[in-house]
Parts: sequence; structure tokens; C-alpha cells
Amino acid sequence: MIVVVRKFYLIWICLLPLLVKADDVKISLSVSATRISMQDYLQVQYLIENTTRVSSFIPPKFKQFQIVEGPNQTTGYNMVNGNLKEYVSFSYLLRPGKAGKWVIPAAIARVEGKNYTSNAVEVVVSKGAVAAPSEESMVAAEELILKPGEQAVNKIRNNLFVRLDVDRTAVMVGEPIVATYKLYTRLRSESRVTERPSFNGFSVYDMVNPDQMEATKEQFQGREYNVYLLRKVQLYPLQAGTFELESLEVTNDIRFISASALDGGYVPSELLRELALGLNNSSGIVTESVALKNPPVSVVVKALPPAEDSSASGAVGHFTIRSFIDAPEVHKGDVVNLEVQVAGRGNFPMIPVPKVNWPSGIDVFEANSTDQVNKFVAPLSGSKLFSIPFTVNKEGPLDIPPVEFVYYDVDARKYVNAKSEPLSIQILAARPSAIKPPVLQEAKPANAWKYILTILALILVGGGIYILLKRSSGPVKVVQPIQEPVVVKDEIARPKDPLEEIRTAFDRKDVHGFYRQLNLVIDQCMMNKYKVDGTGAWEDQLLAKGVDTSMIMEIKQLKQDAEIAMYTPFIQESKMVEDLARIERVIC
Repeated sequence: MIVVVRKFYLIWICLLPLLVKADDVKISLSVSATRISMQDYLQVQYLIENTTRVSSFIPPKFKQFQIVEGPNQTTGYNMVNGNLKEYVSFSYLLRPGKAGKWVIPAAIARVEGKNYTSNAVEVVVSKGAVAAPSEESMVAAEELILKPGEQAVNKIRNNLFVRLDVDRTAVMVGEPIVATYKLYTRLRSESRVTERPSFNGFSVYDMVNPDQMEATKEQFQGREYNVYLLRKVQLYPLQAGTFELESLEVTNDIRFISASALDGGYVPSELLRELALGLNNSSGIVTESVALKNPPVSVVVKALPPAEDSSASGAVGHFTIRSFIDAPEVHKGDVVNLEVQVAGRGNFPMIPVPKVNWPSGIDVFEANSTDQVNKFVAPLSGSKLFSIPFTVNKEGPLDIPPVEFVYYDVDARKYVNAKSEPLSIQILAARPSAIKPPVLQEAKPANAWKYILTILALILVGGGIYILLKRSSGPVKVVQPIQEPVVVKDEIARPKDPLEEIRTAFDRKDVHGFYRQLNLVIDQCMMNKYKVDGTGAWEDQLLAKGVDTSMIMEIKQLKQDAEIAMYTPFIQESKMVEDLARIERVIC
């Protein structure tokens, strides 16, 4: 399964650009404002969506504007309604050269041999100030000014904070909890996540691109904030009890305008421009750094009711099951697969190999499984496919009874025994062997005596030559070998730290090297500590050896992080801290 998952991620990334049809490609123009003054700056962005295969970009001529900065190119991915969208953007910072009503022209992007043209936008540039700002804008501007005697810490506390929202605080084992971490701000700041929650006791699935930091507007306690999504996950509790969803820490560099600077003759519009552009050209800008955390949230996890069927594994959700043979015809002695697919929604990682009541005359081998689930919806939705190899030792009809799978239905609040349809196949005669085995012939006694006599003759001749040479030579001088100095080595060699190369990559901030070594160490540790071999699903081997399910889910999460980091562009260095602590805690 380890190889299957790795190939799945690699194929997914390689085919990602091909999954977007050329007809879905579009280019659009957006501006920061449609009415500005001669003293203002205009931000212009050309966004090319659903592709990154832009062979050329032809910008327009901004005749009535001066280019202050640009073009700045950005390439990335956005998650929209659970679908992954590619984009390329080209942005400019413009300053008007003349008052009037001007058109920001369209641009042309060439994608896979086809030209796409954006829209155009009309902008009005006035000589004086633009229309008076709204009351909300006045309040927002007021928050940017640090008045004499005013403490920056208090101003930050009232206008910048982190919140954790959960969709529920009481669930059963295996039911998902959707946890959303958000940053609310009314200030100008640069923010970065410096500490992530570990979510011990849960199986974790991220529901959004961790690099997606698009701002939205939200009302909170009667005030409007710019809100940034920091992290959104669905958590599957592995055991009953009361758990605390930990805080997420964000370090912020907040910039204010000093009131003394306004009294000292600085032009307010210039100071606001510095804030907007992230400049720090004057002493009128004051920067404060602060680390913020959200209050933790407690959730209560109840145990599942006892199941009458001993095959119940802890799978929770709503599922269907079907089975089929992966070969059009089966001969005696063939190795074929019984494919069992469990589909629906729920905690797929806890679904074990379904129970099969095999008839006699069948040899069954270790099963493999692959997951195809959508982790961007809660609960997880998709399917899990089990491939169970087997061989039949006799000809004739073969009846495989229904495959059974017991799970807890969260809607009906009871255990359900899902069954597939029975299968009936005809086992044909064994296939004719393509290569006949070689026939071994016994050596004849006469030939054997010839070999023996030849060997004895060679021995006698060699012995005679040796005696003659020894008699004709003088005494042989014995040369004493030079004694090499003996190096006494430590009787006990220091064992190599299995995490040494991981820590080295961590110190160098080599994300790909870190996760490449992480993946190798996980496999080595499972083989050495838990005696997991390369046959079959490693999760099933750990379960068979009595390893706790919470440990299995921790290992699975580590392997998922390693696979994603190695084969997708979604990489964050801050997550290395969490995974380094996790592998030290649960594996080595």
C-alpha cells in the first residue's frame, strides 16, 4: 500500500494540469478602486484561472499611468468548493499621470496555442480628493493611528485576535469534528503561523490548502473585520474521553501611524500609502510585534455502544459494499483478485479488510487496499478498495458467499451489517505449461570412473613436481611479517541516531530532504520496531501485532504528510516542527 499511495500522489500531481479543459481557462482584470485621486495609487491584477501553462503574457500600454512596480507574477492553487483550481496572476502598481476618465486596457494571455483576452475597466482620476470616506472607513483609519499615551498592546487586543470555531463539541468515537482557525484583524499587519496544534487522540485531515490566505469580510460583535483562514481540519476521535483542541499561535508585525508624526508635518496620505504598500521610509511608522493564540476548546467524545457482532471494527458513517473478480476467466491454479469496494461517507481509515467466508479448496494471500476519498468535505466521502489475491485448486463451479462488513450508522444510531451480492464463477482447467521442466539424466558408471581416474593422475603428477622442486632448492629464508600497530576499537559502537539526517535537513530548512528522510525512517522503524514486512497492508500488520489504533493513525498521518510534501506544491516549513516532534514521540 505504501507504494500504491506514493504512486497515486505522483500521478495526481503529474496529471493535474491536464485535468483542466482549455475551454475552462479564463482571464480577468480587477483593480483596487474605480475612483482615485492624483495622489493615490492603483493596483491592477490580471488573473488567469484554471491553468498554469501560460506560454506568453502580453500586457497593455498604460498610457495615462506610470508603472511604479510590476509586473509581479504569482502562480498557485486555490480551493473553491472542494475543487482545486490553478491560477497565474500578473499585477502592477500604477500612479496616475493625468486627471480624467481612463480605461485600463485588456491584456492577452496565450495558453497552449490559444489566445485569451481579459476585460477592460474604466477608472476615474480626479484632481482633488475622492468622495468622503464612509463612517466605517473613518473608524478603520482611526484604528491605524497610535495616539499619545495609547498602548499598542491594548489597541492590538481590541482589533486583532485568533478564533477557533468548531461545528460541534460532543461526538461519538469516529464522528468528525470540523475545526476552523481564523485570524480577525482591523489593522495593517504581517502575520505568520508559528505554532500549530498537535491534535493528539485524533486522525487529522486538512480541508483547505494550507497556503490559502484569502481575506473575507465578517461581522463579529457589531464590528467588521478582515478574516483570514489559517487552518480548517476535520478531526476523527480515536477513543472516548474529554479532549482539548489546542491553540494555534500567530506572530504578527503590526504597523501604526504615530500621532506625533501627524503633528510633525507628515502628510497623512503619504503615511497611509506607506502602510498600504508595506514601506517604512519615515519615522512616522511604528511597528509592534505580538504573538496571539486562540483560547482552546474542549470536546467530549462518547464511546460507541457495544456491538453484538465481534467483527465490528470501529468504522462509523454510512457505507455500501460490493465485490467482483478482476479477471474475465479463471483457471485452476491462477492467482486472481477478489475486489471488495466499500463506498460512502465516514471514517475510512478505520475500515478493515471485510470478512469473507471462503469455501474450501482456496488459498488466500495478504490483501492490499487503496483509498480514494475527498478530504475536503466532512465526513470523508469516497471509497476504499481491497484487493484480496487467491488461487483455486480444483475445477468446477465456485460460489463465493456475500462479503460482510459491520459499521456503526451515525444516522440510524445502530450497527449495520452491510453485505455484497454473492458471486458465482466457473473454474476452468489448468492452463497448459509454456515451459517443460528439464529432464535430469543419471550419469553412467563408466563415465564417473573416467573422471575419478583423471583426478587421481593429476594429484600424483603435481605431488612429484613438488618433491623435485623442494630437493633442488636451498634453505628457505623465513621473513617475519611486520607487525602492524594494533588499534583498539571501542568494544561498543555508538548506535547511529536514526533521526540525524532528518534533523540536519530540518536545520537547513530543506523541506523536500526533510520529508524524504522522514519517509525512509518511518519504513525502517516499522520494519525494525514492529517487524512489518513488505507484503500486504502495513496497517493490517500493525493491527495484527496488537499496536494501538491511535499509534497507527499517528504513523498514517506522518506518511500522508511526507507523501504530500514530496509530490505536491503545498509545503509549509512550519509543519516540519510538528512532524519532527511527532516522529520522535510515536516511532523512534
